[in-house]
Parts: sequence; C-alpha cells; structure tokens
Amino acid sequence: MPRILLTNDDGYLAEGLGALADELGRWAEVVVVAPDRERSGSGRSITLHHPLRLTELKPAPRAGSWHLVNGTPTDCINLAVHFVLADRPPDLVVSGINHGLNLGDDVFYSGTVNAACEARQFELPAVALSQELGERDMTDSARIASLLLRRLVAEGPRSELLLNVNFPAAEIRGVQVTRLGRRVYRDVVVAKTDPRGQAYYWLAGKPQWDDAAGNDQEAILRGFASVTPLRMSGFTDDVAMEQLAAELQGLELDAVPGG
Repeated sequence: MPRILLTNDDGYLAEGLGALADELGRWAEVVVVAPDRERSGSGRSITLHHPLRLTELKPAPRAGSWHLVNGTPTDCINLAVHFVLADRPPDLVVSGINHGLNLGDDVFYSGTVNAACEARQFELPAVALSQELGERDMTDSARIASLLLRRLVAEGPRSELLLNVNFPAAEIRGVQVTRLGRRVYRDVVVAKTDPRGQAYYWLAGKPQWDDAAGNDQEAILRGFASVTPLRMSGFTDDVAMEQLAAELQGLELDAVPGG
C-alpha cells in the first residue's frame, strides 16, 4: 500500500484536509501532519526561534494517522520527514485541499504550495491542491484529486514531480494542463485610523489577471481544474550573469573609501 503524507495551511480542522484524507484512505496509507491552526499566507516560513510541539491525535478524527504541529506547513514537512516517517519516506506528499485558489504569482505566498516545495527539497514528489471559494463543498474535488493522485502513484511518480492543482467553485468540466498565469494587485494597502488616533494598515486590493489562453486562471474561468507543473530550479539568470561579470571585471576593492 502506498504511503501518502498529507498536510495543509488551513489547519487540521479544515474541510478540505478531512475530505482528502477519507478519499485517499480508500487506497493508500495516509499520514497527516498538519498545523494546529490556520497558517494561510505563510509561504516558505520556517520556525527557528521557539520549539515545535508534535502531538498525535488518538483516535484519529478521519482516515489515517493524525499529527498536529504548532508551526507552519514547512515545519510540518520537516517533522514528518525526520521523525514521523523516519522509518520509511512517503511515496507522495500532498498539500491541501486549500480553501481558496492558488493561481499564478500567488504560489510564492501560499503555505499550501510551499509545503509541496519543501517536500521537493527532500526529493519527494509533491502535489498542492486548492479549490475556489464558493458554495460547493470539497467532495467532488477530493474525489477527482484522488483519481489524479492514484494515477500518479501507479505510474511511479518522478522524484522531481511538483504539481499545483486548482479546482473551480462551479461544476468541474474536466482537467486541463496549464501554465502559471500573471496577476497584479491594485490598491494593495488600505490606510485607516483606529479609535485612539493611531494609523494602521490593511493588505487588501483586488487582483487583475492575465487570463491568456492556456494559463491556470483561464482554465478556472472556463470551469476546468488546472494542473500546473512547477520546478524548483532555474532561478539563476544566465544572461545577466555574463553581463554582470563583464560589468564587475577589474573591480578594485581597495578603491572603496575606508578600505
């Protein structure tokens, strides 16, 4: 039976986590290591300045074994790999189902997506799952996710596999492989004054999307689940390296004032 590590950033009580655990538990050994509270927008944050607590829930609230961490999704992956699953690593790491989409540039802020990225640091195949907010529950998304993940496990997922999957709030018409879209927020910071006359600021604003054909936002608008392959490497700008090397050639550090 394949072993699946399941986490999220909405906390262990989230509907999407429970629905997914039940579906995956039909054909896999599910081990849940999730935050003890909501950690949305935590990105790749990791806890360094206070100890972490790992608590096993007995009996487990849903299918699988459940462990809570008083930290971020990244912390959860680290504790799972080094302690909870130290005897045998998982065959697949799954993060979600997140309450709310993680499209385009938002993947850099998402705790859901970055939990999957942390798993890739350990050379584990990983998938992040999210659903658009709306009236529809997580049942259909969890079922379709289970079908997708079972296919990946049967094929023997590559260690470099990293997928970002999003489901629309409306009825799902199908599955489409996409690229990341682009979004720009307008009026991001709202300035207000509290009753004591002190200024405070709220991060807000509405995104403007580039819904070009073939990207994840366009797929969601058309009612399709988007499946976007991501990569961890490739941030280095090779062209800029050559230009920068030429610009810095012959730089004399002893010419710096005070040097």
